Amino acid sequence: MKPSFHSSVIRLNLNSTMTVHFLLFSFFVILASMSVFGAFLGSLTGGMYTEYLGRKKSMVFGNVLAFCSLLCIWSAKDISLLFVGRFMVGFANGSLNTCIGPYVGEVCQPGLRKVTSIFGYAFNSVGFAVFYILGIYFHWRKIIFVFRWWPLLCGILMIFLPESPPWLVSKGKCIVNHSKLDPNKRQSIQLETF
Repeated sequence: MKPSFHSSVIRLNLNSTMTVHFLLFSFFVILASMSVFGAFLGSLTGGMYTEYLGRKKSMVFGNVLAFCSLLCIWSAKDISLLFVGRFMVGFANGSLNTCIGPYVGEVCQPGLRKVTSIFGYAFNSVGFAVFYILGIYFHWRKIIFVFRWWPLLCGILMIFLPESPPWLVSKGKCIVNHSKLDPNKRQSIQLETF
């Protein structure tokens, strides 16, 4: 039996095998797009809470959220937890992409910014490639079990990093000491914290 189409309303008369394949395809499309929806919302809201919390705290929050999302995906026994985990991992990725670039640009010396500003995006792309390559050889739960600790480790290590000096100045948490500025090197700014 061939599918039949009507001009005003699309009506498909499919056999049961085609319907099952269509439903499976729709399910995988929705599952895959959950991380895209999360990344969209994470990038929209990430800039707002990055400005409120600060670059460092936002990155710690994003990494802890990424760990929790990978934990949800790894331990998913039903489809709802898988959907929540996919959305959360997208949200964490989107929010981290909004605060990593400004943080690196604000804490690095101007001569190094050209190189260090691409590290976050390059490592993100390399990480996706490693996941896809490992997915050929291993079950996805094993891969997530091993790699779910990476965001938590990054979040813990970020606690020891300094906060972005321009963000501290913008929030009035430190002042720029203009008497210590070197007139020949405009990049060197000494900050005194309260």
